[in-house]
Amino acid sequence: MFWRRGKEEEKITESTDGALQRGGFFDTSQNMGVFATDTLSPERKDFILNYAAEKICKAGMAVPAVMGLEISKPVVFIGSQIMWGAGPIAAVFVNDRYINEIALIMEDRKNVEELINRIESIESVRQAEEKLARMEAKQKKMEEAAAREAAGLKPKRWWWPFGS
Repeated sequence: MFWRRGKEEEKITESTDGALQRGGFFDTSQNMGVFATDTLSPERKDFILNYAAEKICKAGMAVPAVMGLEISKPVVFIGSQIMWGAGPIAAVFVNDRYINEIALIMEDRKNVEELINRIESIESVRQAEEKLARMEAKQKKMEEAAAREAAGLKPKRWWWPFGS
């Protein structure tokens, strides 16, 4: 059984600095996933933050999300610890790797601030594109009205439902 390892099963290895390390069930030199490293690669963290920000903005929930994140900033560490505790129960419904990654991200308040900044930047780009599209539509409508006037037609009545 793995919890009753005897001395004959214990591995002793030499680390890079020359010190002897004992290995076994709790050997952290093996890659055991998120729990062994307790860090995420910067690329993975960026991917998760960008993915979350894009999904939030695509759903049109940028303002409520930013407000909720700003309000929860002081207690975000406690929330991440709750996620660590509830992880085994939530793993029934969601892949536990994602729960662990989100808990790791939310442990640091800087990551929450970075998520807020990404949401705001994506939302500002979306608003600028919307404004540009509205201006182009207005310009097109004005050009159509000028062309109708030049052709000697009556101006189009937007309020009259039976045609112009």
